[in-house]
Amino acid sequence: MVDYILAVDGGGSKTAFCIADVEKKNKVYFYTGSTSFKSVGIKEAQKNLELGLGKIQRNMDITFDKIKYSVFGLSGIDCDKDYEILARVIMKAGVKENFYLCNDSELALYAASDIPGIIVIAGTGSIVLGINSEGKKIRIGGWSYDFSDLGSGFWIGKEILKYTVLYCDGCYSYHPIFSRILSYYNIDKFKALPVFLTGRKNNYPEIASLARLVIEGGKREESLPLKILDEAAYYLAQYTYSVYKGLSLNNTDINIVMSGGVMKNQVVMERFKIKLTDKIGSQDKISFITVDKEPVDGGIVMAQKILHNGMIH
Repeated sequence: MVDYILAVDGGGSKTAFCIADVEKKNKVYFYTGSTSFKSVGIKEAQKNLELGLGKIQRNMDITFDKIKYSVFGLSGIDCDKDYEILARVIMKAGVKENFYLCNDSELALYAASDIPGIIVIAGTGSIVLGINSEGKKIRIGGWSYDFSDLGSGFWIGKEILKYTVLYCDGCYSYHPIFSRILSYYNIDKFKALPVFLTGRKNNYPEIASLARLVIEGGKREESLPLKILDEAAYYLAQYTYSVYKGLSLNNTDINIVMSGGVMKNQVVMERFKIKLTDKIGSQDKISFITVDKEPVDGGIVMAQKILHNGMIH
């Protein structure tokens, strides 16, 4: 009889499930909608988690007792109360014991690196998580699109909207990207844009999608997009350096893992590397790497560590 380990990576837009035999020789992936209860609510998160677990049971013809350990990395775990809420969701879905629950950023780190390591995620939002060799964790960012997540796709989109509206109000000089923002929203006149934006809900993914226009402008070496992307790299480097200092990683060989659509863009990535290296003072013991696996694979690594060693860190 084959025993299994399970990893679940629950994000704001989708949830990835990976079921593997304990020796990690065979992996099968399943996907459902978001399990971020702060984005879709507890009922929807519960439904999507149960849907994914049901797919595994039906397609793999296995029961929960054959899953020796499960790792759940779920978006929205910011405090003990969040942990308690999601632990109840998991147990209600049928996983009663032998599971580890953490923020989804931890899975992304283990998908690319062992500890000590730091992962810098900049996609729609941004978060930096570091773990040292003693297992101490420090997390910065990822608290809210509205007042945190600096350097993220949403932050970049919000910045270009800020400058575009300033131009509409006659308070900023014209830049070519403003016309592309107008076209994105299918609006004919700049005077109409502020009223149009005021009437829309704060659609985080939509605003974050404007980062693509800024990145394209950066590739063309347009001054305003480069200014915004340089600031994004600065904030991400500052987040990372604060984690680095807090974990006392000086003179330690360490991987800096870069993940997310914004972070993997060359314009941002190269500026980030330069700014972080300037803060640390040397790059001799730092390796910058990108995630070439699905973050959910990190959960399989973590589950194996627990089964074999009794602990992750």
